[in-house]
Amino acid sequence: MSPFALIVILGYSYTKRFTWACHIFLGLALSLAPVGGFLAVTGRIGWPIVIIAMGVLFWAAGFDVIYACQDVDFDRHMNLRSIPVELGISGALRVSSLFHLVSFSLFLTGGGLAHLSWPYFVGTLIVGLLMMWEHFIVGPDKMERLDTAFFTINSYVSITLLASVIAAAAIHSYPN
Repeated sequence: MSPFALIVILGYSYTKRFTWACHIFLGLALSLAPVGGFLAVTGRIGWPIVIIAMGVLFWAAGFDVIYACQDVDFDRHMNLRSIPVELGISGALRVSSLFHLVSFSLFLTGGGLAHLSWPYFVGTLIVGLLMMWEHFIVGPDKMERLDTAFFTINSYVSITLLASVIAAAAIHSYPN
């Protein structure tokens, strides 16, 4: 998988020259990590990990759209494409909210299909609340907290999701 992942990651930086869907391409690049990790540990790929990886795709695309809102003037000047350039900041933030809602739904669906235990779902609920918080503190007239949303809250999302997967796996592997 590593050659494919490398091509996707290297190709991402050029996508803003060609398509507003560059955020989805970044999400695809980041979504390869859980698939690769699952494949390395289990030797197989199944629908649950593919669906969880799609959740990562939409989570990453959603936070990248938020982050790209600060670059909209530069991107327009340089003839680069992005969802904020295409739809404006208000429209981009609505798309980001939709991406995060889809992400949350995919995390729940993937966890259900994988029959993960309760810590995964508690973590996923926290992830959903964190993504809501991200959208609560950033808006067309509230861009001064963009760094908090992008860097701080997204670090909490990733740590929470990882911890919930580890805790669910530990309970599943070592029942009482």
